[in-house]
Order: sequence, then C-alpha cells, then structure tokens
Amino acid sequence: MVIGRKVRSFASRAVASLFLCAVAGSGVGCVAREDGSDAESGEFAAVAGCKHDIGERRLLCPGDRVLAHDIPGTVLGFNPTSRQVLIDLDWIDENRSYRIEDVAVTYGCIYQFCVGDVSVSGATAPDKGKVGRIIGVNPYNKHLVLDLDGIDAHYPYQLQGVHYGHGCMRGRCIGDRVGTPSGRPGVLIGLNPFRLTAAVDIDGDPDTYLHRVDSIFVINESDEYAPELRNPADPYNLSMYTMDSSEFEFTTTRR
Repeated sequence: MVIGRKVRSFASRAVASLFLCAVAGSGVGCVAREDGSDAESGEFAAVAGCKHDIGERRLLCPGDRVLAHDIPGTVLGFNPTSRQVLIDLDWIDENRSYRIEDVAVTYGCIYQFCVGDVSVSGATAPDKGKVGRIIGVNPYNKHLVLDLDGIDAHYPYQLQGVHYGHGCMRGRCIGDRVGTPSGRPGVLIGLNPFRLTAAVDIDGDPDTYLHRVDSIFVINESDEYAPELRNPADPYNLSMYTMDSSEFEFTTTRR
C-alpha cells in the first residue's frame, strides 16, 4: 500500500520539530513508501497511525477538522520539511496546501481562550465589538478564528484583541449591569485580560462599545459569580505564561 504520494516539490529546508517523523516503529506514524523507504523531502504524506503530541507541537493529523483561513476542511497529509499541510477544503473542489501558521485547529484552548467560548472582537478590527463564538485556535501564531453574529465569513483575530465572554476581572463580571464612563447603562459581555478592557452591550444601541475596565461602574452584580470570584489576583491564570513570541501554549481543555 502506498501511503506517500508526490504532490509538489519545495526547496529543501531543515526538518522542523513540528512534524518530526521518526523511523518506522516509533509509534509516531512515520511516512514510508511502498518499497519501505522513507518519503523524500518535499513530499506530502498521509500518515497512518499519526499521534497528536502537544510537547512536540504536533497538533494535526490526517482526518483532523481544521480551518484554513476562513474555510473549513479536513487534513489529508503534512510536509515535515516545508511545515505545510494538505487540506481537502469543504467549499472548494480541490486540495490545497497551507503553512501550518495559517491553519487553526477546531478543538482546545490557548491562554484560556477555548473553542466554543462566547467572545467579542477587539477594538482594532473593522468589525470591532461584534459578538460571536470561537470556532478555531491557532497556537502557532496566537490567533483565534471567530464566528461573529451577522458576518458570513470567519476571520483570524490576534489573541490579545479578543474579549472573553465569561469570568470576572477587577470586580466586574460578565452579565453585570454596568454604566460606561459617560453614564450609558448596559450589560458587560466581554473582558480582555491582556489590555484590561471591557465590552459593553449598551441599552437601545445595536453596537457594542469597548472601555477600560477600571472606568466601568457596576450597577447590579450578576448572581452567576460568587463574591470570591470577583477579585482574584490572577483571574485568567495568565501568570503561568511567559507571553513571549516563542512560547507555545495549547491545552485540550481549559486549565
């Protein structure tokens, strides 16, 4: 059985540890041809017995559902040399290759942002302040893919610009009735622990507005969160991260 097939050639590069494939029998699911030899540099290969390994930054295996930019699809194979994956796209009648940095997985969490969480897009986005859900996470470039209400396409957003739709920060919690610095009443629907900003759904206004957390007045506390959860020293456990560009943080569930 042939489990490696030539798709296109790439310039030779050092093999990245991302999809490092050891010799047959290692349990990693190494690529081999029908004659038993290793697949050449520049080949895509469907890997039989591929195993996810967070420690080795190997999060994608053939059969996984992913998001390539805004298009869902299924992983067919990967190229351990060029750090690219071959994807069968749902909406396009062809297979395409993508850099791993451009592919989001549809499970798990990065920095406590998890697939399925309610979220609000950030202040720098053209569609800023839109409410939706996280449908993909990309720990390689620290981006989240959001499905925003009223917007058909799905786009990646920088992690530090997205607001959580749960939890508390500095005495304010999601669901609280609040007042903005100008006195407009509304409901707190998002918190950003990186920029210390809050997303407020203003009464009678179709838009969501972003304000500094410390500038928000609490009018009526939500009963969803106990008093001890309102002022924790590190509500989103960010102290466990170094938050530098080289850090690779991914968990299958929220810590």
